[in-house]
Amino acid sequence: MAKPDLKFRTLTTEHFLVHYHVGEEEVADHVAMLAERAYYADLDGAQITIDRDTETSAMEPPTRSVTR
Repeated sequence: MAKPDLKFRTLTTEHFLVHYHVGEEEVADHVAMLAERAYYADLDGAQITIDRDTETSAMEPPTRSVTR
């Protein structure tokens, strides 16, 4: 259940928006670093297509298809 008293911020990277609540800046920085690293990762022939801009959370997987 959502807590209305939480204050949220957004960390913007070159390819991602990381939404987090105040007090979790260290976690947001880490997630942003991992996301950017994954964006540039060599996936050994895997093709990932992100078919639209999506906003997601840890509770909701991103919309994408993976083909090997």
